Amino acid sequence: MAHVKYTLKIVFAFILVLFIDSVNRLKTIDETLFQLGRDDNINSAAGAPVMDAQTDANYSARKFYAQRNMYLTGSTLFLTLKNDKDAATVATDKNNGPENSTDTEKSAQSSGNGESSDGLRKRQ
Repeated sequence: MAHVKYTLKIVFAFILVLFIDSVNRLKTIDETLFQLGRDDNINSAAGAPVMDAQTDANYSARKFYAQRNMYLTGSTLFLTLKNDKDAATVATDKNNGPENSTDTEKSAQSSGNGESSDGLRKRQ
């Protein structure tokens, strides 16, 4: 069980790095789009921003992929944390389970017909 927890922590670390990278990439793309829309990047002859349809499609595709990666890695991080919590809960229940189940079985055996063992002795 210890090696599973260790492996899960390593996987979590790698996914966290990927999530941070996707957030940084999305931020970079947004900053690049902002820079293209500023007045200092205007074509002096036409007076319009230097942005054609192909450039716009390229930036939109890059932004889409960055957002997709961010959402995928974010949801994977969430599910990894949820899985870790569930594994800890199962391990705790597994360790505490046999003690509780033997106590439950003993109480069920002693009250088999709804009477205690003292009630059976008095009847005899």
